[in-house]
Formats: sequence, C-alpha cells, structure tokens
Amino acid sequence: IGTIFNGAFDLYTLKPVKGYYPFYAWKKMREAGTAVKAESDDDSFYVTAARDAQGDVKVMITRFSPDNDDTATKVFSIRVEGAPDGEVVGHLIDDAHDFTEVTLEIKDGVMQAMLDPDSVLFLEVGM
Repeated sequence: IGTIFNGAFDLYTLKPVKGYYPFYAWKKMREAGTAVKAESDDDSFYVTAARDAQGDVKVMITRFSPDNDDTATKVFSIRVEGAPDGEVVGHLIDDAHDFTEVTLEIKDGVMQAMLDPDSVLFLEVGM
C-alpha cells in the first residue's frame, strides 16, 4: 500500500486503492450499530461483528501474519448463529483483490472460507 493519501487513494486518478477498503468495511460495521460477540480460535485471525436494526450481521475477518515466510492459504469456518441457509455476499481484500465480491454458501449457520496472509474478508449475512 502506497503512502499517498494514507494509502487510500491513487495519486493521479484519486480512485480508491487497496488501503481504502478496510475503512469502508469498518464504516459499514459502525453503521450497523450494535457490536456482537465475535471470536477466533486461531491467533492469526482477528474477527469483529455487528448487527443492524433489521437483525442482519456484518462480519470482518482479518488474517495478519508477521512472518513474511508464511504464504499458505488457510481454510476456516465462520459460524453465525441463527443465519438461514443460502448464499452470503462478501468482499475480499488481498494481493489480487480490491474489495472483490465473493459468494459463500451457508448451511446450518456455518460457512467455509479461505484467506491468504495479510488479507481481509467482509461478510454481510442477511438474517
């Protein structure tokens, strides 16, 4: 991430770049209004979640790796209590994706996802 405009906007086009999107996702989390319990059993994943007035849940998962030699993709599960079966729309931020839309399948409140080191997955789970 470049340092121009705090790494959020391209110097010449003024369009958002990779560093912009975690702030955008955090804004959507804040707008949801109510923080809800979120936790990870893996020290390389950081999770936060919020619920909006309609009961929909926003989840932001960050995988941080201080080890530059750690390049392996990790598969993990996400549980959202009470979520209906179906598709969940998410957005991925990593080396190759700048808040790119992804779709995950949720069954019995559980989704499977993959994250590379130093990447973010933002999910919007309709309840």
